[in-house]
Amino acid sequence: MSVCARVAVILAASTAAAFGQSIIYVDADASGRQNGRSWADAYVDVQDALRGAAPGDEIWVAEGSYFPGEAGEWESTFQMKSGVGLYGGFTGVEERRDQRDPYAHETILSGDIDHNDTYGQGTWDGPGWNGNADNVFHVVTTDGVDETAVIDGFTILGGATNYGQHVVPWGDYGSGVFNNGGSPTFIDCTIKRNIASFGAGVYSLGGAPTFIRCTIKENRVHLYEGAGVIAVEDCRLTLTDCLFTQNRLKGGNNQGAGAGVSIRMGCSADITGCSFIDNTADNFFPSGDYAGTYGGALYHFGDALTVRNCVFRQNRSNAGGAIWTWKDATIVNCLFVDNRAPEYQARQGGWGGVGGAIATSAFTPNRVRIINSTIVNNTAEAGAGLRVLNSAEAFVHNCIFWGNRDRNGFVGPSQIKGAGATYSCIQNMLVGEPGEDPPDRKKFPHCFDDDPRFVSYGGLDLHLTAGSPCIDAADNDELPNGVDTDLDGERRYVDDPATPDTGHGAAPIVDIGAYEFQAGGGQSCTGGETLKVTCKTGRKNVATGKLGGGLPGAAVTFRLDGDPDTDVVKTVKNSGKATAKFKNVAPGAHSIEVLECGVSDGC
Repeated sequence: MSVCARVAVILAASTAAAFGQSIIYVDADASGRQNGRSWADAYVDVQDALRGAAPGDEIWVAEGSYFPGEAGEWESTFQMKSGVGLYGGFTGVEERRDQRDPYAHETILSGDIDHNDTYGQGTWDGPGWNGNADNVFHVVTTDGVDETAVIDGFTILGGATNYGQHVVPWGDYGSGVFNNGGSPTFIDCTIKRNIASFGAGVYSLGGAPTFIRCTIKENRVHLYEGAGVIAVEDCRLTLTDCLFTQNRLKGGNNQGAGAGVSIRMGCSADITGCSFIDNTADNFFPSGDYAGTYGGALYHFGDALTVRNCVFRQNRSNAGGAIWTWKDATIVNCLFVDNRAPEYQARQGGWGGVGGAIATSAFTPNRVRIINSTIVNNTAEAGAGLRVLNSAEAFVHNCIFWGNRDRNGFVGPSQIKGAGATYSCIQNMLVGEPGEDPPDRKKFPHCFDDDPRFVSYGGLDLHLTAGSPCIDAADNDELPNGVDTDLDGERRYVDDPATPDTGHGAAPIVDIGAYEFQAGGGQSCTGGETLKVTCKTGRKNVATGKLGGGLPGAAVTFRLDGDPDTDVVKTVKNSGKATAKFKNVAPGAHSIEVLECGVSDGC
């Protein structure tokens, strides 16, 4: 299933659950009867609407700021309910939910219950954020809810740690969102400016929370993990099309990990279409500690992790500038640029400084797969692109490693240290570190170190340009099933008629790196296609579809009887024709369609 299709399914499910009995209105400026039955008579408090809501109800909230309690009520929180949809972004006149605009009409759920927070010109989490000592511990809680508890179109901010004051159980966890065993759905939300020791933006203890098109930014953790999000104890986390930016972590005593996201033991995560930009994990102590921090964007010590179609840019930590993983992980169609892993206490000999983009370590063998990704301009002391340590195992396929720099410059181990690769483009692949033997050529079958010919290396436009040796040069067998688009959402398996196939598999051959070169300007159809379908019976029943008028070099998908399991991808020949034959079909009537071009026929 494509990313778009999967998001549509999630939205459809949650929306259907939310429709039902009634709409409850909330507007902080309302002056009517305040019974929630219309905009004129709206509640002025979200808590009143939540208390009265039943499964199937929707709560519509007008722009403005809303608070879970009064000053001194540090344990007050907005507790979601299963079957209830909470929707922000209204002006207070809309008659349909699709008339709202959450980005133009910010609707805030705030933990600043004493209304004295200020944000100055300094860093927001230091001298720039004042007055948060008496904020709530958790702005939103989702304990025990299912996926029909929807919160859509809100800014969640101002949850503050009780570290050192007002101490209560779990008070130092999940200041923005605290989820205990729930499976809520968050859509188009911004979670920002929350502070805690664990999971300042979101702390999920079990459950299966889903976040779609959310922005998690400017959250801070002190001493421990997950400034943006942390998932612990049998949690299944889904992040789709989210942005993590400017989350800050100050760790200590080898505890600081995952400024963007931290995945702990027993948890799995599916991260798709997300961007991690400028997230930083630094040590709390300027000196005297024995280790630094892990995973500027993402730290993984859990169960299965899949990262697809994601961008990691300008993240930093001492080990794994973007990603540090101890466990099995699959990374596909991702871009890593300008991430850093500096040593901690470099003047005293230092710790860390490994894996500017990605680092993995394990005490028993793990399996980290990095596929069709572009890893460029990352820096570290050792293994600036990828560093593999101890018993960890990394398998690199169809990737570009270029311009990654460590203390030895741009040699082969600066790109990949501790692992080999197949069907990849690796700068100075066989140039060793000073005084060391060169890398073993046998560990890099079908790899090369020719210039990948980016559109603009200096401008960091890392798409392939015509004539790149990475075009039609990868291994089709290594791209996971169902990955049919590149990082841009453009189709994979696009043949370039001007480039010989040097990769592996049946044509069309996938390109190396995160982006597929779109022969013909990315078009797949001319608009003048025709399709003729014939069916034959006999010992082998066959249905054949013949496309005419197609764009030469384009890849087109034929589908029999609307069944995605029958999909066959063919390349349009120079004549504009492509043919797909389906064998062993059942006797009777059949239909064939070409998905990209919108033509179909039957027999």
